[in-house]
Amino acid sequence: GVTRSVKLSYKPRCIDIDMLMPTKCFMQQNRLVVFEPTTEQMFKVFNPSTMQLLYAFGNVGRADNEFAMQIYNEEITSIDKFEVYSAGKIKTVEFGEGSAAISHTKDFPLKAGSQPINRPRKIDDTYFYDNMSVSNKTCEYVLFDIKTRTETYFSPLQQWCGKELNDVEYNMLYMRDSRYNPYQDKIAVVYHNFPVLKIIDRKSFDERLYRIDVEGFNPTKATGETIYFVEPYVTDNYIYVMWANTSKENAVREETDFTPHIFKFDWSGNMLANYELNYPIVSFTVSEQECKIYGTAIGDKDIRTIYEFEIPQDLTANGRMKH
Repeated sequence: GVTRSVKLSYKPRCIDIDMLMPTKCFMQQNRLVVFEPTTEQMFKVFNPSTMQLLYAFGNVGRADNEFAMQIYNEEITSIDKFEVYSAGKIKTVEFGEGSAAISHTKDFPLKAGSQPINRPRKIDDTYFYDNMSVSNKTCEYVLFDIKTRTETYFSPLQQWCGKELNDVEYNMLYMRDSRYNPYQDKIAVVYHNFPVLKIIDRKSFDERLYRIDVEGFNPTKATGETIYFVEPYVTDNYIYVMWANTSKENAVREETDFTPHIFKFDWSGNMLANYELNYPIVSFTVSEQECKIYGTAIGDKDIRTIYEFEIPQDLTANGRMKH
């Protein structure tokens, strides 16, 4: 069942630059990083307590030590040790106090005739990514060891809709987003078009599915119009994920009634909290240290604002909400 929601009110935090398309944000130690794929300086690094811009990073097509082409959310392979997949290479970025730089670049080797890399995610010296060719395979993911070039397929294809689908139809209907956490050695997967969280053990590939009860939801009638889960954000102890339960059009409309929720799970799939946010943010990050959720939005009035929500601390000893 769904834990009763706790309403969180936003505090607008004014910043001193315009951001037109802030599609991802994340914490790097004690810094807040906002990613804008459309601008030259793609990464903006803020001090979260003052919201002062510390520096920006990522010129497209300029110096060798930055990015020579556009990157998007999907190409960020890890935020633990920050890495980006760009034009067949993996680039490691070090975010320092006063600047950021690409500290390491390595080739991402591919087998001849291999399938495209889609949403690569780092696990130690290996990477896993969506298996885009499902017609002759039975799994959703490929684990690729870049030293030995061995491929391991894992996590069986889902049959929730009960229909025969070709590659393109399958990948559209079962659109998913995944995050790996090294401390847990587990992968969290959420589906955009189904209210399902999947947790996979990296060593055994054992997996468990957790379905959120949605009134009137019928998996055989899923069309992809309603978006359920977006943007998982994982930490050593928790999985946070945005719950939309609305259409994409409604979420980004100027006068929307969309109020996203952030669901908080432990790595055993228990829902611990359900935060209802009173602003239609499109991306978020969590600072467990500061007990804050930071969010960005993409309306005309949002270009100089980061939205801050305080996470209530009325928790019992076992981490569950008191009612």
